[in-house]
Amino acid sequence: MSKNATLRCSCGRVRGVVTNVSPSTVNRAVCYCDDRQAFLHHLGRADLLDAHGGTDIVQVAPARLSFVQGQERVVGLRLTSRGLYRWYANCCRAPLGNTLSPTASPTRR
Repeated sequence: MSKNATLRCSCGRVRGVVTNVSPSTVNRAVCYCDDRQAFLHHLGRADLLDAHGGTDIVQVAPARLSFVQGQERVVGLRLTSRGLYRWYANCCRAPLGNTLSPTASPTRR
């Protein structure tokens, strides 16, 4: 059985929905990579790192995610010329996701 899950930034100004959430469409992990840590430090959100420098991530296909509120607050950046595109809410600097290219960015409704 699958269902939808809501996503929101820390302050609630950006909201989204992930469709068709099920064990076969979603992966959850803890990321310890240097790029992720640098991204959170860049945002001033080191508070999201655990005691070992990791952070929870939930992996979904970009096509399953759409923003329903606050799309204008979704900002992307790349920390290095070959790094991932990292998306965040500029209202509260909450990380929202990563993609390989800007064309794979989450859709907007």
